[in-house]
Amino acid sequence: MFADVADEALVGAIEQAARDEAQAAARRLAAIAELTRRRVDGSTFQRRHPDTPCTRTMSFLS
Repeated sequence: MFADVADEALVGAIEQAARDEAQAAARRLAAIAELTRRRVDGSTFQRRHPDTPCTRTMSFLS
């Protein structure tokens, strides 16, 4: 894939891939935060998913 690519271009590809990864991770974490915000405020999650480890832990901690 990169056999004929110059070192500088490889470094550029690595840098771009790192930026792309960071942006994807930021989107994933934003989605997790939104879901958490929606679920933490009430018992909607607990009502729909009473046997999840997360719900059992939240019940134990409260």
